[in-house]
Amino acid sequence: MAKERNYTSPYDLDGMVPLKQAVPFGLQQVLSMFASNLTAPLIILGVMGVATGSDFQLTILRNASFVSGFVTMVQLIRIWKIGGKLPLVMGTECGVLGVYIAMVLSMGGGEVGYGALLGACIVGGLVEVVIGIFFKKIQKFFPPLVVGIVLTAVGISLMSVGVNMFCGGDGAADYGSWQNLLLAFITLITVIIFNLKFEGFLSNISVLLGLIVGSIAAVIMNIAMPGATGSWVMDWSVVQNAGWFALPALLPVKITFHLKAIVPIAVLFVVLTMETIGSVTSVVKTGVGREVRDYEIPGALFADGLGSSMAACFGVLPNTVFTQNIGITNATRVVNRYSMGFGALVLILAGLCPKLMAVISIIPTSVLGGAVAMMFGMILVSALELVSQAGFTKRNGVIIAVSFGVAYGLGDLPGALSGLPVWFTDTIGSSGVLVLTVTAFVLNIILPTPKGEEPKEIEQPKPPINMI
Repeated sequence: MAKERNYTSPYDLDGMVPLKQAVPFGLQQVLSMFASNLTAPLIILGVMGVATGSDFQLTILRNASFVSGFVTMVQLIRIWKIGGKLPLVMGTECGVLGVYIAMVLSMGGGEVGYGALLGACIVGGLVEVVIGIFFKKIQKFFPPLVVGIVLTAVGISLMSVGVNMFCGGDGAADYGSWQNLLLAFITLITVIIFNLKFEGFLSNISVLLGLIVGSIAAVIMNIAMPGATGSWVMDWSVVQNAGWFALPALLPVKITFHLKAIVPIAVLFVVLTMETIGSVTSVVKTGVGREVRDYEIPGALFADGLGSSMAACFGVLPNTVFTQNIGITNATRVVNRYSMGFGALVLILAGLCPKLMAVISIIPTSVLGGAVAMMFGMILVSALELVSQAGFTKRNGVIIAVSFGVAYGLGDLPGALSGLPVWFTDTIGSSGVLVLTVTAFVLNIILPTPKGEEPKEIEQPKPPINMI
């Protein structure tokens, strides 16, 4: 007699759920981030002058998918002390792409400049590992107020990303066309309907169902309008011409180490570490519904840092926690690591099987935007919960106001910091999120907490299953 499996709930962090549930949950996470995972490599390769469709470009894209899946798996299962053992999806960092592009150009451009950037990223990843080692001693410098402010800024910055995808994607010739908007709204409405009108399984895979319905709508539109062109058109020849198997290429770019590149990128990694801390804190408190355990943030930082160093060895930009997936996790409360593992497996297979990668890649950007735009807003909800835990005292109000009212604006407004040294404007000063992060961190240290303003401890309630 066959042994009967003891399945757990998809809302449980550990344990197994039936495959018929685990596979859709994993696919939902992967499909919602697949395009974003490849956006940064595509853009920076374009700046380098790499031809579209070239063997080198395709190699880097496959490597990006493979590394993302591998590091996600490590983050989920935890090898030794590496990994937070949390439902975190890892992907190619694109929030500070401008910094990477500027670094490539300043180091000579082309593969020479890219090799110098990758060398700096290897060192930057190790810097993050060091922060993870000493995190318990420096944890007091990362209270909910600072982490919440940073995560709120990240959520705000992702709003434009979601809207751009909604309209067809940056650089699309038909950006904002009625076809793109129609597909995006069909997808979004499907997500909302399944999320609000259904319970349990169907509600929790509402994003995946939205992607499926949106893709079917795109196929119907392709058939109804033969010969049409645009970012919404699904080019099946890409799938037909793709091969079945290809191994990841180690060191596809000659990596070099230059102090001029290492120092600013190492500083950048210190700042980006706070984003990872915020993501971990958010998914544990909102998604899992409990306080963060001692090993989780250090473990996540180890995976984040070593994953970034590993990614560089495969010619890929830093591999970090994908904040946009935090929105999906926190919205559905599906935190089961076993289910997430199937998503990681799909990413690995996409890196090994060009044909599978091609199938996923032809999903219209507007369909992806319709599925994830609302999820980005959920990041704001989680971030504001963290800020509220700190208490809205007079001191905290000043930190919040200066961080958003001054720092974020200075970093986000082109030319506002142009009079400062190049090393600053090309790194921290290139992004509103980065300037805000440094400002909130410093203000929290130098501004004393007046007596009587200590925030009351707020009990963390077990969140409801769904909050959309």
